[in-house]
Amino acid sequence: MVLVRPWNPANLGSVARVVKNFGLRSLSLVEPAVAADEESGRLAAGADDVLAAITRFGSLAEALAVLEKGEHVRELAARVDQLEREADRVHQDAIVALFDDERDPIVVIKWKEILDFLEAATDRCEDVANLLEGVVVKHG
Repeated sequence: MVLVRPWNPANLGSVARVVKNFGLRSLSLVEPAVAADEESGRLAAGADDVLAAITRFGSLAEALAVLEKGEHVRELAARVDQLEREADRVHQDAIVALFDDERDPIVVIKWKEILDFLEAATDRCEDVANLLEGVVVKHG
């Protein structure tokens, strides 16, 4: 995971937790304007190891040079694909439960829209993983 020019220390902790939760291995910062602080550590919530091992780069080109080696990109893309398929199943189950259990049409419409936005977000994550995998295959 690479953050470019992060300016809010809280984001470092939150993103470190996401990195850990998704089974990623590292967090890299490009031209960071901040460093981890007490709030970052609190928000990392179990991902202190990721926060402590942040790699800093002076430019995006330097950070991308690591990706160009293809280290773990294919493995991570496969993990994202697996998570996206799981999210599709969860989305479908949630829609079925919503229509089975909820009788108020306004509530159904609101929740369906929320669930669809979440599903679209997981689709975009898969798109990014596929793009990165394609870059590694093409240039690796």
